[in-house]
Amino acid sequence: MSHNSPRSNKPGRSFTSLKIGVLGVVWICFLVFAFVGLFISGGITIDQNAPQASRNQHDDFAAGSLGTERRARLIAATKLYVEQHQDAPAAMAEGKELAPPEFLNEELARHKQRFRVRKVDGLDADIYEVAG
Repeated sequence: MSHNSPRSNKPGRSFTSLKIGVLGVVWICFLVFAFVGLFISGGITIDQNAPQASRNQHDDFAAGSLGTERRARLIAATKLYVEQHQDAPAAMAEGKELAPPEFLNEELARHKQRFRVRKVDGLDADIYEVAG
């Protein structure tokens, strides 16, 4: 007696499953190859001898710039501080250090300037804008 049973797997379905399986294996091999190549080679390297961009802080004080005008105001206020305070540090009298921020801010406000000083480090001042 011959018994014909219907096949449970259609021929198209097994071929599609095979294609998906092969693509999955190929994709995994590609990822493994990429990661192994990256980590065995030492990873991504940066050329230490390549030129690097740097900012020259003295460019803020080019002739006619806002930075030049502000620096001139701070230096003038520092000279006034030295005149009014006989005990001012020698570095201020020699022009190597700015006056304390509190004094500078009082002078800036008195002259209706639109910036103030947060802190001073030598001749560098951390400034911020104020509303007019």
